[in-house]
Amino acid sequence: MDRSWIVPEAARRPFGLSLTAATVAAFALLALAVWGVPGLTAVWPVLTAVACLLSALLFIGFWNSWLVLGVAIDSALLVAAATRPHWVQQLFGG
Repeated sequence: MDRSWIVPEAARRPFGLSLTAATVAAFALLALAVWGVPGLTAVWPVLTAVACLLSALLFIGFWNSWLVLGVAIDSALLVAAATRPHWVQQLFGG
C-alpha cells in the first residue's frame, strides 16, 4: 500500500486498509454462501459481484504486475455469477 498511481499519499493507508477489510468481508460472506448458509445461498451472484468489484478497486488503486492472477480470478468468478452454468448451480444445491 506504499505505492499507488491514483490514490493520494495521505489517503493510501486508510483507503487501502478499509477497502481490503471490505473485500475480505465480502469474500467471507461469499464463502458462507458456498457452504450453504441459509439466506446467503440465494444471493451468491450479488455477493460475487460485490466482492469482485471491491477487489478490482484494490487492483486499480494499488496496481502491481503480480496482481494479474487476481484479475483473472475475479473475471472468472464474475462470469460464473453472470452466466450461472449448470455446475455452479449444482454447487449451490440448485
